[in-house]
Amino acid sequence: DGVLLDGADGVADARRTLGADALIGARCGLSRHAAMVAGEAGADYVVFAADGADADDLVEMVAWWTGLFVLPSVAVLAPDGPAYALALAGADFLLVDDATRLAALDGLLPPLPQGS
Repeated sequence: DGVLLDGADGVADARRTLGADALIGARCGLSRHAAMVAGEAGADYVVFAADGADADDLVEMVAWWTGLFVLPSVAVLAPDGPAYALALAGADFLLVDDATRLAALDGLLPPLPQGS
């Protein structure tokens, strides 16, 4: 169980309210400051989104983040967004809200090992 917050401001309160076992994420747009504040306040992951900005800015943000921090990042992938570039930049997860886009991405990924 957990919560995804719009911004870093409520992370500390959410952590106090929900406890250590809750997953808490914070949407940070392209704000380095918001992402750092969220991490310091106890977020389990940060979400970066271009929100109308150039997709290259999102790739740059993810690369900067993963070069400095271990806290997982989620990159919100626009329908025409650079999935491969975001993966190479170090995004831990891609948020995809379009089933067609997800099916196309599935073909790029190696199959998962089957359990025995």
